[in-house]
Amino acid sequence: MQVTITNLADGEKSLLIKSQWADVSDDYDELVGEYVRAGIPGFRPGKVPKRLIEKRFRTDLQDGLARRCGERLVQQSLDERGLQAGAPVSIADVHVEPGQALTFTAKVVPVPPFELPEYGAIPVGADSPDERLDQVCDWLLAETSLTPPDATVRQELTFGDDPNVAQESEAWAAAAQRVKLMLTLRRIAEQEGIEVDERDVDERIAEMAKQTKTPERRLRQQLLQNGGLSRLAGYLLAEQTLAYLLDANAGA
Repeated sequence: MQVTITNLADGEKSLLIKSQWADVSDDYDELVGEYVRAGIPGFRPGKVPKRLIEKRFRTDLQDGLARRCGERLVQQSLDERGLQAGAPVSIADVHVEPGQALTFTAKVVPVPPFELPEYGAIPVGADSPDERLDQVCDWLLAETSLTPPDATVRQELTFGDDPNVAQESEAWAAAAQRVKLMLTLRRIAEQEGIEVDERDVDERIAEMAKQTKTPERRLRQQLLQNGGLSRLAGYLLAEQTLAYLLDANAGA
């Protein structure tokens, strides 16, 4: 795998990644197999020619391969350099040719190193589930020493607020707290072996598509383009990690 890193503003980095086909061919074949099994009118299930699948669903296969392999390859690149992404990974400029290299560009913000607090004895004594959840989140924010990079806060602001707000504003402070909590929960998830797989993301996308009455394909493409898939996976991981912490500290 070839990686070219360009430093951008506020600590953000752009990674141009070129992966050998052998590193992603299994993922690609599995994607094609899913379309073959689903079938196409005029063909018996499982009998659709691979070339037809590749031609008709070229964009879907490209997006699917980027979704399956993109973040894994980005994380592998960061691990090799002792870095970790501190914000949702944005993947763009994907180029896929079966049998050749997969190339794409990813923008990431490396997170600074920080120590986790002793989260095995969080005082949780509220009556309602929402109040217990708030207690866990408030404790983690108070006990974790971490200042999120400016770029991660600004990226957080682009998903609902004005990304140009002043750093002294309440909106900036609130976004910084959200980022800090997400980074802390992700670090705990890594330590405890908590993971979110592709099926978890697919199920949540299906729920979102149904709620918003948006075709799943269109919603998935929108999420892939603006880093939303990574953000969604991050929220799911945070949900599972919080559930773990609530259960682990039920008697604290």
